[in-house]
Amino acid sequence: MGNVRAFFTSSILHMKQTFSRNMFRFVMLVQPLIFGTILYLMFKNSGVTDFVSHMIYGTGLITIWGTIVYSSASDIDRERWMGTLPILNCSPVKFIVIMSGKIFGNVLLGVVSMIYSTAFIVLVYGVKFYIPHIFHFSITLLVTILSFMAISMLLAGLLTLSRQVRIFMNALDYPIYIICGLVFPIDMLPSFLRVISYVLTPTWAKDLLRISSREMINMHEFYYKLGILTLLTILYFITAIYFFKLIDKKARVNATLEVV
Repeated sequence: MGNVRAFFTSSILHMKQTFSRNMFRFVMLVQPLIFGTILYLMFKNSGVTDFVSHMIYGTGLITIWGTIVYSSASDIDRERWMGTLPILNCSPVKFIVIMSGKIFGNVLLGVVSMIYSTAFIVLVYGVKFYIPHIFHFSITLLVTILSFMAISMLLAGLLTLSRQVRIFMNALDYPIYIICGLVFPIDMLPSFLRVISYVLTPTWAKDLLRISSREMINMHEFYYKLGILTLLTILYFITAIYFFKLIDKKARVNATLEVV
C-alpha cells in the first residue's frame, strides 16, 4: 500500500513540476503543432495511400515520445543536479517505484498532448479522421502506452549512472523518428536499418494504430503484430527491472550518483 501511495504521489508532484517548465510546455503544446504541419505538407500531395493515418499517428507518437521519453531521461539529470538523486535512490521506497510514478505522470501528459495534436490536425487542416474499430484501437493504444513506459523505464535506469544524459537525450529524437517510421514508412529505409526498426516498439505501435483505423481489418495481421508489440513490451519491462536492480547495487557500492 505504501508503494502505491508513493507511486501516485510521485506522479502527481512530477506532473505539477513538469508542466511548470517552459521547455516542457513547448514540447507538449507547440512542438506537436510544428510536426503536424510538417507532416501535413509532406503527405498532402505525396500520393501515399492512407496519408491521414500516417500524419496523425506519426505526429501523435512523436509527441508522446517527446513528452514521455525525453522528460523521463531529463528527470535523471535534473534530480542529479538538484542533489536529490542519491536521496531518492537510498529512500525507504524503492527507486524504481518513484521513477515509475514520474514516468506514469509523463504518460498522462503525453496522452493529453497526443489528443491535442490530433484535434489540431483535424480542425485546422480539415482532414477526415475517425476510428471505425474502437475496441481494437483501444487495445492498441493501451499496449502502446505501456510500451513507451517500458522504454522510459529502460532509459531512465540506464542513464542513472551517466553524467552525459543531455547528450544521449538530444541524440535519441530524430533517429527514432526515422528508424521507427514515424515520419515516413519504413519501407523507404535500407534493409539493414529495417532490422533495427523491428526491435523497437514505436514501429509496431504506429502500424497497429493504422491497421485499427481501417474499415476492414485483417485479424490475423492485427493480432500477429499486437503479439509482437506485447512481447517486446514485456521484454523491455523485464530488462528495465533487471537494470534497475543492477544499477541500484552498483550505485550503493560505488556512490556514482553525484554530479561530480
